[in-house]
Amino acid sequence: MSSEAIERIRLAQERRKRLAAVRHVLVQKAEEVAESIPGRPADFGRSALRNVLEVAKAEPHPLLVRAFVQYQAGREEKKWTETRLADALLNALDEVWKMSAGDKGTTGQDEAMDRVRVFLGYLCRAERYVPKAEAPSREKRR
Repeated sequence: MSSEAIERIRLAQERRKRLAAVRHVLVQKAEEVAESIPGRPADFGRSALRNVLEVAKAEPHPLLVRAFVQYQAGREEKKWTETRLADALLNALDEVWKMSAGDKGTTGQDEAMDRVRVFLGYLCRAERYVPKAEAPSREKRR
């Protein structure tokens, strides 16, 4: 194996260690965000968060994920603003990104995206356990 390949493996191992060291912080942040958006409709949240996670898996930079959340909030303003999901999510994404910038040894945007993806994955899981408002019955909608 070449010395370049060995160096890439070593760097990847270090990157995984740094991510493992902050997983507990990412879980706590995800739980905080999930709990900060109570009263949202029962049918909203899970798919919206999954869509954000899918975008994060495909995009190379946290700002692109942030732009997608802003786009979704503008497109479906009532759902995203009444539940405060957009604000909570944007603030959390900023914190996760800044957390990456402050760590020694991080390699920049790739590592920041690793953390954003892990955070969003935990948020999707945490969201399932937070009580939601009951969906309005058909009689109330009329």
